[in-house]
Amino acid sequence: METKLLKFLSSKSINIKGNIFRQNKYLGLKKTDNLNRLILKLYFLVIELKLNSKLYKLSDNGFLDFNDHFLEINKKKISSDKLISLLDYKKIQERINLSKKKVVLEIGSGSGRFSQTFLTFSKNTKYIICDIPPSIYINYTRLKKVFKNKKIKLCFECKDYKSLAEDLDNNDIIFIFPHQIKMFKEKFVDLVIAIDCIHEMDKSTIKYYFENINNFSKLIYFSVVKETRVPLSSMFKFNSNYLRSSNRDDYQIPKNWKLIDQSSLYFPENYDGIFYKINKN
Repeated sequence: METKLLKFLSSKSINIKGNIFRQNKYLGLKKTDNLNRLILKLYFLVIELKLNSKLYKLSDNGFLDFNDHFLEINKKKISSDKLISLLDYKKIQERINLSKKKVVLEIGSGSGRFSQTFLTFSKNTKYIICDIPPSIYINYTRLKKVFKNKKIKLCFECKDYKSLAEDLDNNDIIFIFPHQIKMFKEKFVDLVIAIDCIHEMDKSTIKYYFENINNFSKLIYFSVVKETRVPLSSMFKFNSNYLRSSNRDDYQIPKNWKLIDQSSLYFPENYDGIFYKINKN
Protein backbone atom coordinates (compact mmCIF):
# COMPACT_ATOMS: atom_id res chain seq x y z
CA MET A 1 0.00 0.00 0.00
CA GLU A 2 2.93 2.35 0.52
CA THR A 3 5.41 1.40 -2.23
CA LYS A 4 4.63 4.31 -4.58
CA LEU A 5 4.15 6.66 -1.66
CA LEU A 6 7.64 5.95 -0.34
CA LYS A 7 9.18 6.28 -3.81
CA PHE A 8 7.40 9.57 -4.35
CA LEU A 9 8.69 10.97 -1.05
CA SER A 10 12.22 9.53 -1.12
CA SER A 11 13.87 12.73 -2.38
CA LYS A 12 11.70 15.20 -0.47
CA SER A 13 12.77 17.32 2.47
CA ILE A 14 10.20 19.08 4.68
CA ASN A 15 10.84 20.89 7.95
CA ILE A 16 8.45 19.95 10.74
CA LYS A 17 8.16 20.82 14.40
CA GLY A 18 6.15 18.89 16.94
CA ASN A 19 5.73 15.62 18.76
CA ILE A 20 5.98 12.99 16.04
CA PHE A 21 6.36 10.15 18.54
CA ARG A 22 3.05 10.67 20.34
CA GLN A 23 1.87 7.44 21.95
CA ASN A 24 -1.64 5.98 22.09
CA LYS A 25 -2.43 3.80 25.10
CA TYR A 26 -5.11 1.87 23.20
CA LEU A 27 -2.87 0.78 20.32
CA GLY A 28 0.36 -0.23 22.01
CA LEU A 29 3.89 0.83 21.08
CA LYS A 30 4.34 -1.02 17.77
CA LYS A 31 0.97 -0.16 16.24
CA THR A 32 1.26 3.45 17.40
CA ASP A 33 4.70 3.72 15.82
CA ASN A 34 3.38 2.30 12.52
CA LEU A 35 0.48 4.76 12.54
CA ASN A 36 2.76 7.71 13.36
CA ARG A 37 4.99 6.82 10.42
CA LEU A 38 1.98 6.57 8.11
CA ILE A 39 0.64 9.94 9.24
CA LEU A 40 4.03 11.53 8.54
CA LYS A 41 4.22 10.01 5.05
CA LEU A 42 0.70 11.14 4.21
CA TYR A 43 1.42 14.59 5.64
CA PHE A 44 4.48 14.95 3.38
CA LEU A 45 2.35 13.87 0.39
CA VAL A 46 -0.37 16.41 1.19
CA ILE A 47 2.25 19.18 1.46
CA GLU A 48 3.85 18.10 -1.81
CA LEU A 49 0.44 18.20 -3.53
CA LYS A 50 -0.03 21.76 -2.19
CA LEU A 51 -3.04 20.82 -0.09
CA ASN A 52 -1.70 22.30 3.15
CA SER A 53 -3.99 25.37 3.02
CA LYS A 54 -7.00 23.04 2.78
CA LEU A 55 -5.63 20.82 5.53
CA TYR A 56 -5.57 23.70 7.99
CA LYS A 57 -9.20 24.58 7.20
CA LEU A 58 -10.47 21.19 8.37
CA SER A 59 -11.96 21.57 11.83
CA ASP A 60 -10.78 19.45 14.74
CA ASN A 61 -14.47 19.27 15.61
CA GLY A 62 -15.56 16.09 13.89
CA PHE A 63 -12.13 14.81 12.97
CA LEU A 64 -10.95 14.50 16.55
CA ASP A 65 -14.25 13.62 18.22
CA PHE A 66 -13.86 9.85 17.99
CA ASN A 67 -10.73 9.46 20.08
CA ASP A 68 -8.73 9.66 16.83
CA HIS A 69 -4.99 9.36 17.11
CA PHE A 70 -3.18 12.47 15.87
CA LEU A 71 0.25 14.05 15.69
CA GLU A 72 0.85 17.70 16.50
CA ILE A 73 2.84 19.02 13.55
CA ASN A 74 3.71 22.70 13.17
CA LYS A 75 1.15 23.52 15.89
CA LYS A 76 -1.67 21.70 14.06
CA LYS A 77 -3.36 18.43 15.02
CA ILE A 78 -2.99 16.04 12.10
CA SER A 79 -4.89 12.73 11.88
CA SER A 80 -4.85 10.06 9.17
CA ASP A 81 -8.56 10.71 8.48
CA LYS A 82 -7.88 14.38 7.71
CA LEU A 83 -5.09 13.50 5.30
CA ILE A 84 -6.82 10.62 3.50
CA SER A 85 -10.06 12.60 3.11
CA LEU A 86 -8.12 15.45 1.50
CA LEU A 87 -6.51 13.01 -0.94
CA ASP A 88 -9.97 11.61 -1.78
CA TYR A 89 -11.27 15.14 -2.37
CA LYS A 90 -8.34 16.00 -4.64
CA LYS A 91 -8.87 12.81 -6.65
CA ILE A 92 -12.45 13.83 -7.43
CA GLN A 93 -11.62 17.48 -7.98
CA GLU A 94 -9.02 16.60 -10.61
CA ARG A 95 -11.74 15.25 -12.90
CA ILE A 96 -14.91 17.07 -11.86
CA ASN A 97 -15.63 20.76 -11.34
CA LEU A 98 -17.25 20.40 -7.93
CA SER A 99 -18.25 24.05 -7.73
CA LYS A 100 -20.84 23.44 -10.47
CA LYS A 101 -22.48 20.46 -8.76
CA LYS A 102 -25.65 21.71 -7.10
CA VAL A 103 -26.90 18.40 -5.66
CA VAL A 104 -24.55 15.64 -4.47
CA LEU A 105 -25.49 12.26 -3.01
CA GLU A 106 -22.98 10.38 -0.87
CA ILE A 107 -23.58 6.69 -0.28
CA GLY A 108 -22.01 4.82 2.63
CA SER A 109 -20.57 7.89 4.32
CA GLY A 110 -19.65 6.09 7.56
CA SER A 111 -18.66 8.43 10.39
CA GLY A 112 -18.59 11.34 7.93
CA ARG A 113 -14.90 12.06 7.35
CA PHE A 114 -15.40 12.75 3.63
CA SER A 115 -18.77 14.47 4.15
CA GLN A 116 -17.08 16.98 6.45
CA THR A 117 -14.23 17.54 4.00
CA PHE A 118 -16.50 18.02 0.99
CA LEU A 119 -18.83 20.42 2.80
CA THR A 120 -15.89 22.45 4.14
CA PHE A 121 -14.83 23.36 0.60
CA SER A 122 -18.09 23.12 -1.38
CA LYS A 123 -20.22 25.46 0.66
CA ASN A 124 -23.18 25.95 -1.70
CA THR A 125 -23.87 22.33 -2.58
CA LYS A 126 -27.05 20.60 -1.46
CA TYR A 127 -25.82 17.37 0.13
CA ILE A 128 -27.75 14.10 0.55
CA ILE A 129 -26.30 11.35 2.72
CA CYS A 130 -27.56 7.78 2.32
CA ASP A 131 -26.48 5.16 4.85
CA ILE A 132 -27.66 2.75 7.53
CA PRO A 133 -27.54 2.81 11.36
CA PRO A 134 -25.48 3.34 13.37
CA SER A 135 -23.17 5.19 10.97
CA ILE A 136 -25.82 7.58 9.72
CA TYR A 137 -26.52 8.87 13.24
CA ILE A 138 -22.81 9.30 13.98
CA ASN A 139 -22.42 11.38 10.81
CA TYR A 140 -25.56 13.41 11.62
CA THR A 141 -24.22 14.25 15.09
CA ARG A 142 -20.84 15.12 13.61
CA LEU A 143 -22.14 17.49 10.92
CA LYS A 144 -24.54 19.20 13.34
CA LYS A 145 -21.56 19.98 15.55
CA VAL A 146 -19.21 21.09 12.75
CA PHE A 147 -21.63 23.07 10.54
CA LYS A 148 -23.74 24.96 13.05
CA ASN A 149 -24.99 27.43 10.44
CA LYS A 150 -26.27 24.79 8.02
CA LYS A 151 -29.80 23.41 8.04
CA ILE A 152 -29.57 19.65 8.54
CA LYS A 153 -32.49 17.22 8.67
CA LEU A 154 -33.18 13.51 9.07
CA CYS A 155 -35.70 12.65 6.34
CA PHE A 156 -36.47 9.03 7.16
CA GLU A 157 -40.24 9.68 7.22
CA CYS A 158 -40.41 10.93 3.62
CA LYS A 159 -42.50 8.55 1.54
CA ASP A 160 -42.54 10.23 -1.88
CA TYR A 161 -40.44 12.38 -4.20
CA LYS A 162 -42.36 15.58 -3.48
CA SER A 163 -41.73 15.55 0.28
CA LEU A 164 -38.08 14.58 -0.23
CA ALA A 165 -37.52 17.37 -2.77
CA GLU A 166 -39.18 19.90 -0.45
CA ASP A 167 -36.93 18.86 2.43
CA LEU A 168 -33.89 19.27 0.21
CA ASP A 169 -35.06 22.73 -0.90
CA ASN A 170 -35.50 23.82 2.70
CA ASN A 171 -32.25 22.36 4.05
CA ASP A 172 -28.56 22.20 3.19
CA ILE A 173 -27.96 18.58 4.21
CA ILE A 174 -30.48 15.75 4.44
CA PHE A 175 -30.10 12.15 5.59
CA ILE A 176 -31.99 9.23 4.05
CA PHE A 177 -32.06 5.44 4.20
CA PRO A 178 -31.14 3.27 1.17
CA HIS A 179 -34.72 2.30 0.26
CA GLN A 180 -35.57 5.98 -0.27
CA ILE A 181 -33.33 6.46 -3.32
CA LYS A 182 -36.07 4.75 -5.34
CA MET A 183 -38.07 7.99 -4.96
CA PHE A 184 -35.58 10.12 -6.89
CA LYS A 185 -36.54 11.23 -10.38
CA GLU A 186 -34.47 11.59 -13.53
CA LYS A 187 -31.38 13.81 -13.18
CA PHE A 188 -32.33 14.77 -9.63
CA VAL A 189 -28.68 14.40 -8.57
CA ASP A 190 -25.64 15.91 -10.30
CA LEU A 191 -23.06 13.60 -8.75
CA VAL A 192 -23.05 10.41 -6.68
CA ILE A 193 -20.02 9.70 -4.49
CA ALA A 194 -19.33 6.34 -2.84
CA ILE A 195 -15.95 6.04 -1.11
CA ASP A 196 -14.63 2.73 0.19
CA CYS A 197 -18.03 1.04 0.51
CA ILE A 198 -19.30 -0.53 -2.75
CA HIS A 199 -16.81 -3.40 -2.53
CA GLU A 200 -18.24 -4.35 0.88
CA MET A 201 -21.68 -5.08 -0.58
CA ASP A 202 -23.06 -8.31 -2.00
CA LYS A 203 -23.88 -8.23 -5.70
CA SER A 204 -27.63 -7.84 -5.24
CA THR A 205 -27.04 -4.68 -3.17
CA ILE A 206 -24.58 -3.29 -5.74
CA LYS A 207 -27.16 -3.95 -8.46
CA TYR A 208 -29.85 -2.17 -6.45
CA TYR A 209 -27.73 0.96 -6.04
CA PHE A 210 -26.42 1.12 -9.62
CA GLU A 211 -29.81 0.48 -11.22
CA ASN A 212 -31.37 3.30 -9.22
CA ILE A 213 -28.41 5.67 -9.69
CA ASN A 214 -28.79 5.04 -13.40
CA ASN A 215 -32.25 6.61 -13.21
CA PHE A 216 -31.49 9.82 -11.34
CA SER A 217 -27.81 10.87 -11.56
CA LYS A 218 -25.57 12.42 -14.20
CA LEU A 219 -22.20 11.30 -12.82
CA ILE A 220 -20.81 8.81 -10.34
CA TYR A 221 -17.47 8.46 -8.60
CA PHE A 222 -16.63 5.47 -6.44
CA SER A 223 -13.44 4.08 -4.94
CA VAL A 224 -12.97 0.36 -4.44
CA VAL A 225 -10.19 -2.07 -3.64
CA LYS A 226 -8.80 -3.45 -6.90
CA GLU A 227 -9.53 -7.08 -6.10
CA THR A 228 -11.46 -8.64 -3.25
CA ARG A 229 -13.96 -11.22 -2.09
CA VAL A 230 -16.94 -10.09 -0.05
CA PRO A 231 -17.16 -12.11 3.17
CA LEU A 232 -20.52 -13.57 4.20
CA SER A 233 -22.03 -12.89 0.75
CA SER A 234 -22.54 -16.63 0.32
CA MET A 235 -22.91 -19.71 2.49
CA PHE A 236 -19.64 -21.00 1.04
CA LYS A 237 -16.39 -19.05 1.03
CA PHE A 238 -15.36 -20.24 -2.44
CA ASN A 239 -18.64 -18.90 -3.82
CA SER A 240 -18.50 -15.46 -2.16
CA ASN A 241 -18.59 -12.32 -4.30
CA TYR A 242 -15.41 -11.93 -6.31
CA LEU A 243 -14.99 -8.28 -7.28
CA ARG A 244 -12.35 -6.82 -9.60
CA SER A 245 -12.35 -3.10 -10.30
CA SER A 246 -11.05 -3.84 -13.81
CA ASN A 247 -14.13 -5.90 -14.69
CA ARG A 248 -17.39 -4.05 -15.40
CA ASP A 249 -19.39 -7.26 -15.13
CA ASP A 250 -18.21 -7.93 -11.57
CA TYR A 251 -19.78 -4.64 -10.52
CA GLN A 252 -22.71 -4.94 -12.95
CA ILE A 253 -21.99 -1.54 -14.49
CA PRO A 254 -24.92 -0.48 -16.73
CA LYS A 255 -24.02 -0.48 -20.44
CA ASN A 256 -24.94 3.18 -20.89
CA TRP A 257 -22.30 4.34 -18.38
CA LYS A 258 -19.28 5.87 -20.09
CA LEU A 259 -15.95 5.49 -18.29
CA ILE A 260 -14.28 8.86 -17.76
CA ASP A 261 -11.28 7.72 -15.73
CA GLN A 262 -10.04 4.81 -13.66
CA SER A 263 -6.75 5.05 -11.81
CA SER A 264 -5.08 4.24 -8.50
CA LEU A 265 -5.77 6.41 -5.49
CA TYR A 266 -3.00 8.44 -3.92
CA PHE A 267 -3.57 6.22 -0.90
CA PRO A 268 -4.18 3.35 -0.50
CA GLU A 269 -2.64 2.52 -3.87
CA ASN A 270 -4.35 -0.90 -4.05
CA TYR A 271 -7.61 1.02 -4.59
CA ASP A 272 -9.01 2.47 -7.81
CA GLY A 273 -10.94 5.71 -8.13
CA ILE A 274 -13.53 5.29 -10.91
CA PHE A 275 -15.58 7.97 -12.71
CA TYR A 276 -18.53 7.27 -14.99
CA LYS A 277 -20.74 9.62 -16.96
CA ILE A 278 -24.29 8.33 -16.93
CA ASN A 279 -25.82 8.63 -20.38
CA LYS A 280 -29.51 8.22 -21.03
CA ASN A 281 -30.61 4.65 -21.75
